[in-house]
Amino acid sequence: GRSGKILGVSSAFEQPISVALLLDASASMGYAMPSASKAALAFARKILRPQDRCSVFSIQTVPRREQALTSDETKIAAALASIQTAGETSIYDSLRSAIRDLAGESDRRAIVVLSDGGDTASIATYDETLQLVRSAGIPIYVIAYNEVPEYAADRDRLSYLASETGGFLISANAGDLERKYAEIEKDLRGQYAISYQITDASKPNEWRDVKVRVKPRELTARTISGYFAP
Repeated sequence: GRSGKILGVSSAFEQPISVALLLDASASMGYAMPSASKAALAFARKILRPQDRCSVFSIQTVPRREQALTSDETKIAAALASIQTAGETSIYDSLRSAIRDLAGESDRRAIVVLSDGGDTASIATYDETLQLVRSAGIPIYVIAYNEVPEYAADRDRLSYLASETGGFLISANAGDLERKYAEIEKDLRGQYAISYQITDASKPNEWRDVKVRVKPRELTARTISGYFAP
């Protein structure tokens, strides 16, 4: 509810980034995994520079980290190519695993999720996951692959999770998957870092809303929705 004093605005693209790639590897993705892995690799090759790192997770009944954070493109390619489809879909548990994996990273971070359905196997609830993604402050991008009407409510929940972190949900099919990954790449390249100062006191773990308004007013700045005060 109070304006903060802006100390600086700069392009964030030159800052290193650590990206977690999450691919739905449940049984329903068997037909699509080759094209999904190919598109994810093309995205990684475009976005990653020598100072950047990437990890790979498969979303199954129990999430599996296929590759720890690395800047080695060969290892990323091998991890994506090795993913085998089986079991159910634990999107929330996979997000928690990726957030833990990125927790120690001091540079820019992002999580990119591809899934063809809703969560069917997670131990973590939606509310628990929402609380976690808010506190983590890591932009989450979701690609809803070959949308099915029965998962509309699940997509709405994932869309809200993503928007709370400054990310977004985007729909894709086999014909435009690489182009949709490219839209996420464009967003990551267009990020800005804003440093600001606030002077009003806050209680520990108190939620602080963050809103950024830009001119002209028809433009919208995507940001985290807020943070928990230390």
